[in-house]
Amino acid sequence: SPDTAEFDVDNNKDTAEVSLKALTNLTAQMQASPDTGVLAGQKVNYTLSATNQGPSKATEVKVEDTLPLDMVWVTAPAFSSGAGTCTLANGDAIAAGLVVTAANQVMTCAWTGAEATFSATATKSITYALRSANTGYPASVTSNAVVHTTTQETIAWDAADTDNTTAKVVTLAQPKLNVLINMGHSKDGLPINNTDGTSDTQYTITVTNSGEST
Repeated sequence: SPDTAEFDVDNNKDTAEVSLKALTNLTAQMQASPDTGVLAGQKVNYTLSATNQGPSKATEVKVEDTLPLDMVWVTAPAFSSGAGTCTLANGDAIAAGLVVTAANQVMTCAWTGAEATFSATATKSITYALRSANTGYPASVTSNAVVHTTTQETIAWDAADTDNTTAKVVTLAQPKLNVLINMGHSKDGLPINNTDGTSDTQYTITVTNSGEST
């Protein structure tokens, strides 16, 4: 105090050391459209999202998605942020027509560059599309995913009460096809027994499916 003399001024100050540690909490969500009574062979659009609940940034974020067996790829994954890569467990290239097997069932998707860091409250998504086979399909298919980060989480991803995991069940129904066949030819009124080749005609057969199933 400036007005009162102190007999001991050595105890008027002190120091404290605080250790700071990044801590975050990632959650995962999965949606499918359509998801109920989906016609066998019909395209199902999946949206897989990861959200950082904070309080710190989450770094090197990735998701592992266990895809439904025997589904068929329609559209490869696309990132809402535009920066990321997805790979299958056995190295298969993701392309339309590829069938999901036990060997390529697990897909790992990682955000890259600056997008690999999620600020607090950030949500980023991945979209892709699959379809079932037209025959021999199950009553339902399930996709399971888990989101990871190298930042320590308030609830570990493998804890019993973790919110890092998500699943989506899609129920399947009988396929719906509408196949139309058209035939056309290039010339009419051809003479009988013409052998010089000038009166040949070419037939074209076109098959179209306007149904919702493939």
